[in-house]
Amino acid sequence: MHVLRLAGPVLMLAAALGCGSKPNPAAPTAPAGPSISSLVINGADYLLTGGAAAYTATVTLSDGSSRSVTPSWTSSDTRVAAVAGAGRLEALAHGAIALTAVHEGFSASKTVHIVNDYGGSWSGRYVINVCRDSGVFADGIVGGGYVDVPWCRALNKVGSEHAFAFTIAQSGSDYGAIRATFGPDAGSISGSVTADGRLNLDGTLALLDWYGDHFGDLRFSGWNTTLDGAARMSGRWAQDYTMRGQPGSAYEEVELLTMTRTR
Repeated sequence: MHVLRLAGPVLMLAAALGCGSKPNPAAPTAPAGPSISSLVINGADYLLTGGAAAYTATVTLSDGSSRSVTPSWTSSDTRVAAVAGAGRLEALAHGAIALTAVHEGFSASKTVHIVNDYGGSWSGRYVINVCRDSGVFADGIVGGGYVDVPWCRALNKVGSEHAFAFTIAQSGSDYGAIRATFGPDAGSISGSVTADGRLNLDGTLALLDWYGDHFGDLRFSGWNTTLDGAARMSGRWAQDYTMRGQPGSAYEEVELLTMTRTR
């Protein structure tokens, strides 16, 4: 009787042990996808102050393919250029920054140069600080009430103020090339934006009479002006007047009192 009573539990235990010892099939393992091997930033190398540009980032994968990603962005100097939104860089002041993108442990940096924007139409006034005349200019060439009065004692004497206007076109892959135009008939001169952001102009304009004849020249040198805010300019330069076929010159050193961009 005892054997019969134990037979059921023993058989059940054996059956349970037999089922538990049977191995389950292993779950299939998904193949690993390609991994990131490099990260690069795409976008402009140069921006003008007051402007903005969008930058993107691309990763190259271990299988040779590439795709765009959305990294986190930072600027090394937010006074020069600041990140505003995903990949948007706003140019604030002349200089250079390192724009950095970080994505899944990978980092990439790109140098972005910010260049002072001098483009547009400018008008203002300057004051004469130094005046030296010689030859025909010392003899006096101004008519009216200043007939036969030396140049530096007439309308162009030290301390006198004068209106001034010109238009600047800024070009080049680095925005460093300048062309300044002084009225429809006076012509234009070339220049550049210096490494520290100053405007430099150098050249000669033809002076024309009422009939359009070339009677003299105005030579600019030592031009040294810079942006003073987004739409103002300050600085100084020298200018030298000569008459065709006449001896002497009228040399002036001037300084800007006001100069405002009107575009």
